[in-house]
Amino acid sequence: MKKKVLFPVYLGLRRVVYSLFFAVDCLLNRREKIIALCYHSIENDKWRFSVSPKEFVKQIEHMLKYYHPIEMEDFEKFLLGKKKITKSSFVLTFDDGYKNILQVRDFINKKKIKPIVFVLSDPDFVDKMKLGTSNELLSFKEICDVQKDGWTIGSHGATHADLCQLSKVGLGREIKGSKKKLEKILKSKVSYFSYPKSRIFPKSKEVVKQAGYSLAFIIHGGSISRHADKLEISRVGIDGTHTFSEFKSTISPSTIFFRDFINKLCQK
Repeated sequence: MKKKVLFPVYLGLRRVVYSLFFAVDCLLNRREKIIALCYHSIENDKWRFSVSPKEFVKQIEHMLKYYHPIEMEDFEKFLLGKKKITKSSFVLTFDDGYKNILQVRDFINKKKIKPIVFVLSDPDFVDKMKLGTSNELLSFKEICDVQKDGWTIGSHGATHADLCQLSKVGLGREIKGSKKKLEKILKSKVSYFSYPKSRIFPKSKEVVKQAGYSLAFIIHGGSISRHADKLEISRVGIDGTHTFSEFKSTISPSTIFFRDFINKLCQK
């Protein structure tokens, strides 16, 4: 009950602080070099991690005014120092792989955006209560279909389990096992991983490395550079609590720097 009371207060403070940072960046005409956006569900429901299709289109249209969309292959080359990116750019990512993202599939393809969708390899064994929603997940056929559109498919684990609570065997099943199963279904290599719940600890990170993923992602809102840890790439999480004005302030450099600072402070 206490969390429910405090949450609106948190949202109010967040909007004030972010808007101030955004105002400063507007005055200085500053934009982030590269942003990785993370969405979950695209739906008109009350789940916190759902963004309505209309709002999603509005947000991406805004991004396209100031940022160039890049696909994962070029993003990886940039991080490895094999490619220069001169324009302000963004990467579009989806976690969990909800079927409702197909509502914006045509829009995404029309805008020539090539997102990455981090899916679960064993969706039938996902605990929907812990996931927080009953929204349907993509079928393997639908995953293969969007891959044909040029979308990249990554792993989000086997069942969205909290990696911090698993044994070595459990980590192997969620991280290595999901990679093998998805590669068999897709008939192509799966090179990217997204940590469920964005919870990461040394043991899980080591298994991700052993599994052969080249990049792994979290949602901490930090900035992206070639010096970033390749197995801890930061993304900006966008959900249903973000108004359009707050969305614009959330992707501003000062806000991203502030969120990164807070997250690092909390990890100490």
